[in-house]
Amino acid sequence: MYRRALSAISAGTVLTLAVVLPGSAAGAAGSTPPPVASSQDPSAGPPFVGGPAEPHPLPANSPFYPQVSGMHGDGGNTNTSRYAGPTGTRPVTGSAAVPLSPLLWDSAGRLTAGYVNTASGTPVNAVAAVDPTTLAVTAEWDAPAGQTLNFGYLYQNAGDQVLVSSRQGHIYLIQRRDGSGGTTFDLVRDVDLVADGVLGPGQSLLNAAFDAAGNIWFTTGGIIGIGQNAGTSTIVGYLPPSGAPHTVDLPNQAEENGIAVSGTTAYVVTGPVAGDTANATGTMYAFAPGGGTAVTTVWNQDYQAGDGVKPGGFARGSGATPTLLGDSYVAITDNADNQINLLVYRQGAAGNGESQLVCGTPLFSAGASANDVGLVGEDQGGRYSVIVQNDFDAPQFQAAPSDVNGAFNNMDQMAPGVEKLAVPGAGGTCPKQWTAPVRVKSVPVLSTATGLLYGYTQDPSLAADGTYVWYFTALDYCTGAVVWRVRAGGGGSYNDDYKAATLGPDGTLYQGILGGVATLRDGS
Repeated sequence: MYRRALSAISAGTVLTLAVVLPGSAAGAAGSTPPPVASSQDPSAGPPFVGGPAEPHPLPANSPFYPQVSGMHGDGGNTNTSRYAGPTGTRPVTGSAAVPLSPLLWDSAGRLTAGYVNTASGTPVNAVAAVDPTTLAVTAEWDAPAGQTLNFGYLYQNAGDQVLVSSRQGHIYLIQRRDGSGGTTFDLVRDVDLVADGVLGPGQSLLNAAFDAAGNIWFTTGGIIGIGQNAGTSTIVGYLPPSGAPHTVDLPNQAEENGIAVSGTTAYVVTGPVAGDTANATGTMYAFAPGGGTAVTTVWNQDYQAGDGVKPGGFARGSGATPTLLGDSYVAITDNADNQINLLVYRQGAAGNGESQLVCGTPLFSAGASANDVGLVGEDQGGRYSVIVQNDFDAPQFQAAPSDVNGAFNNMDQMAPGVEKLAVPGAGGTCPKQWTAPVRVKSVPVLSTATGLLYGYTQDPSLAADGTYVWYFTALDYCTGAVVWRVRAGGGGSYNDDYKAATLGPDGTLYQGILGGVATLRDGS
């Protein structure tokens, strides 16, 4: 679907914003961070493969209400953006050695992020205002001592309120204020669910999300495959603007993902608890506000959770945060033994003899099929599609490896596969439209302005020999073809480590990496 400005392979010039200096480290808050040092020489791989592409715009997704910015893009977790990403025209790469994730954009183009300030030698979790060009932190709100913020499920709404929970049971609502004197963050609400008696021993918060009525939805949980304690039950609830929390307890179920919210309905997927190999069932839920201190279960449906965590995987149950497709459907993947499935449900409770499940389609190959990364959901005017990536036998999450260039960087053993499936507006089957034989473990982002899906890959031929060269990679949304690859850097310092890709209003593509943030934009 793209007209190439260059033929199949082009060794185009890639410009860099700064010279990469070995040994660089993030500076203090307020200073411009240095670039990320490549921990291996990246020149073993070509700087540019493919050719520039003309945009092929797609219909912009309908907004979800409330309108929020988060790691998965919006309240429906679609991993799409209306911003126009790079086309591969005279690509310019850059980086900043500053730990920022996720990156959240407001309607004025201002950037807020989760930030770990290490300047004092002791890591401090913070919510930060960030200069989108230099990625310098210009203001921050530090988490209270002893609180570990859940940055994966950090949200900012249209009123510049930032919502974040802590593993220890607090929900914080923070107001960002921007004026001629700079940016400030003010704590406007702090709810301690342990002190309120909502959370008991062994229960940790995982989620907090806005809804359209001013409620704050939350769940307990943790990601079992990386050693977090998800507990032996899941509490789902919401905080009204005032008054007591409303909750429902789900015994013998573990929540390991984010939640989706549209209007006042929250979509939650649970799986078996840690160590439970006898239970092969998980459950998909839709919840709504209830009377008194209750939560209303709109519908629920069981799915196959298999007999354990897949090789290289994180989740005991579904590895996908629920993704909303317009106001019609909600999609997840299951964790069925041997071969997982895409599951698409109706958002509202099915009636008139209809099934809640629209389709259950096998993904990838038998014996080499897993998914622990959020889906991409696209609304094409009432005809929907979902993109799923395979991470069977993927390298394990690292965060702080003892050897930055260790074998954990090698994605060569990881089962390849990114698949796009159609979801017809009238229901029925969800056929596959294409399969791309690439390996992607980062959270991708689709630009509806360019029609490109942006992921992050490595050169597999070099990785087999222990040399890790990483690439920004663009796939054609319509065909799955790799349009171009642009070299980002070398070695484990440029490993994405499952972090999210994000598009900015000026067309810059941001990719979280172990060393900080890597960037790509078109040159002038």
